[in-house]
Order: sequence, then C-alpha cells, then structure tokens
Amino acid sequence: DFIYGYYNFVNDPVETLYSLTGNYIQSETLHLKNELSKLEEEKRRLESSVARLEDMENLLELKYLEDLKKSWMNSGDC
Repeated sequence: DFIYGYYNFVNDPVETLYSLTGNYIQSETLHLKNELSKLEEEKRRLESSVARLEDMENLLELKYLEDLKKSWMNSGDC
C-alpha cells in the first residue's frame, strides 16, 4: 500500500494530495455532522428540561398566591 501510494505521489502528486485531503475532509465533515447531531439532541433535551422547570415555577407561584389569598381571607382584614 505504501509503495502504491508512493508511486501515485511520484506520478501525480497533485491528484494524490487532492485525494488524501479530500478523504480527510470527508471524514472530518462526517465526524462534525455527528457531533452536531449530538449537540442538537442535547439542546432539545435541555430546552425540554427548562420548559418543565418553568412550568413548575409557575405552578409554585400560583400555589403561593393562592395560599397568600387564603391567609389574607382568613385573617379578617378583607
């Protein structure tokens, strides 16, 4: 394989380098696309978690306001 590669490089160095860099770029592009897919999935997961936390926060705020209203109504100040 080395001899074949050397032979190709000697006979057509530009084509050999183009082929090698093309293969590298193609491999690296595939790797980066896979990483991007993983990051996009993680982003969706985190956005979902944030939405759940915001929902919980809203529910707690409503509960607090309801408890505050009940307390105020029971205090006789209304």
